[in-house]
Amino acid sequence: MVKRLSFALRLSDGCLNRALLSPEASIYIDGLLFHHEYKNNGYFIVTDIPEGLHTVTVSSFKFQTETLEITVDYSPEISAQQRVHYLMLNPSEKHPQAVRMPSVRGCVPGAEYVYILRERGELKIAEDEARAGNTELRLFCGGVKPQLPSVFRIEGRKPANSELATLSGYRENIYQLAEPLRYDHQRSSSVVPLIRVRCGSDGEFFFVIPGDFHPKKESGKIELTIISDSGGTQKKARIEAEAVGLTRLGEIKMKKEG
Repeated sequence: MVKRLSFALRLSDGCLNRALLSPEASIYIDGLLFHHEYKNNGYFIVTDIPEGLHTVTVSSFKFQTETLEITVDYSPEISAQQRVHYLMLNPSEKHPQAVRMPSVRGCVPGAEYVYILRERGELKIAEDEARAGNTELRLFCGGVKPQLPSVFRIEGRKPANSELATLSGYRENIYQLAEPLRYDHQRSSSVVPLIRVRCGSDGEFFFVIPGDFHPKKESGKIELTIISDSGGTQKKARIEAEAVGLTRLGEIKMKKEG
């Protein structure tokens, strides 16, 4: 019996940056629990659902719920790769690491997601110019290659031309992008790793701070840079978190770049 690929979700742990296993998440389509097949490295495969627009919900007690709209179209022009959707899930307060690692709770009104800057790695554009519309990037990696898929900030010539991009795959120093570039970028522009954090309807977020963030010697606190993105306009804020337990930040004032 031949099955038709409706869509695939590649699910990863946004805190520990690892692929999810099959028992760690359930897939609901239009409110109904749906059977999925599982492939290595976090791919949750759904087949043979009717064509059209569907609401897909990813549910797990370890992670915050994610919902997305997916259009199923069996046209032969759409490749299997185009049917893959990449989601990095936020740990919930029931995540095993939530009681072992420091965490923060804050509010950015109006934001669906915020992004935490990972100040590590040395990833730079390695071609003369990366044009808007490109779906691939040749990058130079001066350290350990990043685990994919992950969200990155590509630094623009001007702060207003910086953009967020998901690197979804890698082949011979060429990285695949989940969406085409919005702006032109030049050689040696930095490509900085981020952690995507989902906000609730009220803009509140909860974030478990991974072990690669260390307290500053001077203050004993963990410094974090938060980025929000609305229609391509990015804002930043710097916050401090206690090295142990939960830090309640309240409403965070974001500042537009440039």
